[in-house]
Amino acid sequence: MLLDKIDELGEPDSTILIQKFYYNRNSKEIAESVSMTATAVRQRCSRAMDKLRTKLVEVGLGR
Repeated sequence: MLLDKIDELGEPDSTILIQKFYYNRNSKEIAESVSMTATAVRQRCSRAMDKLRTKLVEVGLGR
């Protein structure tokens, strides 16, 4: 279910979260793979995490 909710975020947010938390890549490494700056990756990651939290609360998996 978690991966489904991450997929629902769309690109590049889902790619950023997977690379950061599954592959343990840093913002600079992710930035190179998604053609963004490291700063933009950090901002997208933060916003994507907020969206993911909301989606998980909606299905009863968070608070």
